[in-house]
Amino acid sequence: MATLIIDNSRKTPGYLIQWREGIRRPSIYLGGHRFTKKTAEELKTIVENLQHYRYNGITVFDKRTAVWLETAHPDLLSKLAKVGLHSIREPITCKMLWASLIENKTDLKPNTVKSIRNVERHFFEEFSQAELIEQITPDRLLEWKKALLNKHASSSVRSYLLKTKEVFGFAVKRNWLTKSPMADIPIDSASKCVNREKVRIITAEEYAKLLTACPTQEWRVIFALARWLGLRGPSEVFPLRWSDIVTERNGVYLHAPKTERHAGHQGRFVPLFREVRVELEKLRMQNKPADDDFVIQNFREKSDTYFSKQFHKFWCGAGLDKIEEPFRNMRRTRSNEIRIKYGPEKESEWMGHSERVMRTHYLDLSTDDFTDIVRE
Repeated sequence: MATLIIDNSRKTPGYLIQWREGIRRPSIYLGGHRFTKKTAEELKTIVENLQHYRYNGITVFDKRTAVWLETAHPDLLSKLAKVGLHSIREPITCKMLWASLIENKTDLKPNTVKSIRNVERHFFEEFSQAELIEQITPDRLLEWKKALLNKHASSSVRSYLLKTKEVFGFAVKRNWLTKSPMADIPIDSASKCVNREKVRIITAEEYAKLLTACPTQEWRVIFALARWLGLRGPSEVFPLRWSDIVTERNGVYLHAPKTERHAGHQGRFVPLFREVRVELEKLRMQNKPADDDFVIQNFREKSDTYFSKQFHKFWCGAGLDKIEEPFRNMRRTRSNEIRIKYGPEKESEWMGHSERVMRTHYLDLSTDDFTDIVRE
């Protein structure tokens, strides 16, 4: 426990806070002209709290103490630092915050880092890199949100805001902030951000025309995997090895980079549908690869944008109208086909997502729209 006494021994009376640490009796003096009795009483409470935390090895402070330390006069923080009860941290800038997030999350995948960098770029179009994180207020973030909505799709804005919320949440966990300025920023639900204008069925007939326009068998396999197994674009296509194809069980084990960090969701076993098996057999006859070889050998360093551009090139070459979000629409089409023919449980199991995700992102068209394209 600390003691607060009025010190009249000096030329200017003030307040003295004393406490015992073993045989030592540290103290903090507050000159009367600069600090009031109320300030001294508050500091005494903070001293007692910090002693308790240090003695018990507690690193996360209660809200009142954390707020006080964040807003206290620098001279008071300096006095606490001199007696070893507080360390004066370097002011954290926005640039340091974003960099620290990536440095401290060592399990981030390259695509995730790329995504964070993209959001960071949009963030610094509005805010200065040299600004202190305490200067970023909810009002300013709301203005930024409005500016983003004027330039980008609502689904993109949602992802930018969610990532920014994670960044400022990281600052709170590190005790750099007591409350995230993103805490009260409204973020639309995923279902509200689905752009219905981009939703599109890719029929079996259109798929057949697409295959005829593909220049190589690898491209035909890529599109077969996307259309009939509903793979999540290149990220789930590239990990597939020939050893993952279990012909005696007529199935395929699909690795899931997007969900592998969650226990039990590292991958999924799905049926080897006829449309996929035919294209895989043609490719294996051409290359005669070993079992541990990747099914797709080329294009492995290409970006998602490259695959979308190639899709449009082949799609238009087949005499078909331009389509947006091709891989997502192939996955969406297959998701609904499986749900209609095999039921929602099999749909969730084979597509690798929950029924809630299915209803939010994939159940965008009526059952009647898909009935005619479900194949036997």
